[in-house]
Amino acid sequence: MSAEAPADGSSNGVSSSSSADAIKIIFLDVGTLRTPSHSHGAPEANREPHLDCASAPRADGVICCNGMGRLEEDKLSRLRKVAHETGAKVVLSTDWRRDLSLKATITGALTDRGMSVIGATRKGPPLKPIRPQEITGWLDGFLGKPNHAVSQWVAVDDRELIGEIGGERLKGHFVNTSFASGLSDRVAERMVAVLNGDHEQGMGHFAARTVENRRAGGRGRSPSPGRRGRSGAPSAASAPSMAATSPARTG
Repeated sequence: MSAEAPADGSSNGVSSSSSADAIKIIFLDVGTLRTPSHSHGAPEANREPHLDCASAPRADGVICCNGMGRLEEDKLSRLRKVAHETGAKVVLSTDWRRDLSLKATITGALTDRGMSVIGATRKGPPLKPIRPQEITGWLDGFLGKPNHAVSQWVAVDDRELIGEIGGERLKGHFVNTSFASGLSDRVAERMVAVLNGDHEQGMGHFAARTVENRRAGGRGRSPSPGRRGRSGAPSAASAPSMAATSPARTG
C-alpha cells in the first residue's frame, strides 16, 4: 500500500521513470552523538561528537547503541541483509558524516561488508530538527541530474523524523528504531518492505504499533480513529513536532 502523495504535489523522491537503472536508497543514521562538554568554547572544527548512550537515559541508535562508539556487528549484519535483498545503496544522513574520522569509520565498515555508499546528505545547521529536509534535498538534487532515477527509498533513524521540519515528505518512507534495540530483525523487515513498495510500513512508530497489533491478532491499544489522517497515519495536528519542543538529538 502506498502512502498518499504530499499536498505540495512532490513525488516524495520516487522517480516515475521505468528505467532499469533506477536505484533503491537507504538513508542511514548510526547512533546518538553529542559534543563533549569539555570542548565548549573550542572552535567548531575541533569538536568531535561522541556517543551519548552512556549518560542519556533514553539515548538509542540504529547500528550503534552502546556508550563506547562501537559499531555493532549484529546490526551491521541486518543492514547488509537489507541491502543485499533489495539491491539498495546507502546514503549517510547520520551526524557521523560531519566528522571526517567518524565518516571514514562508518563508510569503511559498510564497504567492507559489501554495501555501496554513494554519498551523504548536506550538512545543515547542527541541533536543528531539519534532517528530513537534508534527506529530501539530497533526493531532489540526485533526481535533477540526467539519467538518475530512484525506484524506492527508506530512511532509518532513532529520531521521529516525521515530526521534524519537512517530515511530511518522509511519510511512507520512514522506519523508526526503538529505544536501545536499534536495527532489530523487525526493523530490518520493515525496511525491506518499504524498499519493495509497501509504504504502509514506512510511517515511523505508527507503523510499528500497527504491525505489533496485527501480530497480536488485533489485540492491544490502537490509535484513536479521530486522530488519524486519511491514509491511516496520525493527522498533521496530532503528529509530534520536535521543532516546537526541543532541539534535535544528533546521530
